[in-house]
Amino acid sequence: MSYKTVYGYQTVNAGGSYPYTKDAAIKIKDTMVAMGWSLIYDGSADTPPKYVLKSTGGESGTKMDAYVAVQWSYSTYANRIIFRPYVYWNTTNNTGYADSYNAPLCITTWDSSTFYLWVYGNLDGVFCVVKSGSTYHMGGAAYGKAWYTKGAALTANSPSGTYPLSNAEISVSDASQFIAGKQYQIVGAFDNAGTTQGSRETVTVSNVNTGSNIITISSLPKKYLSGARIGQTPYTFIAFHDYSGGFHGLCPALWTTTGTGSDTTYSTTYWVGISTAADESPNPRAESLWSLTPCGYIDTSSPGGILLYVDFFYLTATTINQEDTFEIGRQDTGTSTSTKTTADNTLDDSSKEWTTTFPDPYDALVGKFIIITGGTGAGQTRKIISYTDTQLTLNSNWSSNIGVDTTYVLCDEAYRGFKSSSGYVFAFAIKEVL
Repeated sequence: MSYKTVYGYQTVNAGGSYPYTKDAAIKIKDTMVAMGWSLIYDGSADTPPKYVLKSTGGESGTKMDAYVAVQWSYSTYANRIIFRPYVYWNTTNNTGYADSYNAPLCITTWDSSTFYLWVYGNLDGVFCVVKSGSTYHMGGAAYGKAWYTKGAALTANSPSGTYPLSNAEISVSDASQFIAGKQYQIVGAFDNAGTTQGSRETVTVSNVNTGSNIITISSLPKKYLSGARIGQTPYTFIAFHDYSGGFHGLCPALWTTTGTGSDTTYSTTYWVGISTAADESPNPRAESLWSLTPCGYIDTSSPGGILLYVDFFYLTATTINQEDTFEIGRQDTGTSTSTKTTADNTLDDSSKEWTTTFPDPYDALVGKFIIITGGTGAGQTRKIISYTDTQLTLNSNWSSNIGVDTTYVLCDEAYRGFKSSSGYVFAFAIKEVL
């Protein structure tokens, strides 16, 4: 599915005890469905209220399925939207298994007054920003990306027997990824007396048969099902948010406490600054460092920035203003020569000869972006869908008027910047794919 966005949506009173946060949660849910996520449970009447959504394999279709609950304010936790990933959600008993610790992983909102909401994402994840006055907060959930990874998927259910099962032979997609005698993590759905649940555990591979793509687990705790993943970084869906100490995140957990030293895994409620190498999660042998997809990270213990995904950059916070726009791949600049209203989706510049300037092919500007950089209507971005010598036709109407003082830039990619209002200020540029 395509990348979807919501720009500066102003929340309305949706009724109930926390009406404006509820409206934001509904908007996030609806946008995720438009991205291609499946709404698999409507728990809006639950305590806490929530929507549970599923991404089947991410954008590539090859990742492990992701399950995430979008929760919002209730009696225990007011003024927040919580993103809560699970290893597995059972649609028969409507129960999630092996979740991340949900209480602190939230976006601060405003239950009793309107605020603004931005939503960006696709089947690989969702990134949200909220604003009230001059205060901004952000968070979401996304597949992570490891710099170094080994692993494979189970291609059949684990063998029958009494669990924990000694010397369990399991079929995997690529046995060459494993070394006998080493520890790995296994994560995914398992059969518990006829009820499908989810878990993550550390296991030891005792034998590897690359010819048959079979590995032997010295002691397999549960009957994992086909599609579960085993490896050094077998599952990468992470919830994240800004916080007074930086940008933090959690993987769905239910880890065991086996192992010592660098092989020790973490408890279900252990949450850390993602960029702290000693706390990367999961990181059983300190070999797999994480970054978020499609989001960046920053933490007080390890300040700095890195390009994490093609759609997101970390920025030096002091160099931007809130909602600044940025360009990559400048094609042209100019000034509008006519006025436009919110009923229009065009921009005119009588000084241009675009079909001559960009002749090969004729549609060379189609799919590029326009950013209104100054004057009337500044800050708007649109995608070009067609053009003549002197007029651009855009994918949607202007949200505010365009004047003869309006300056613009045409570019390959358009980004918008946000700074967190948490105790440790950091910023991101988010790709405005329209």
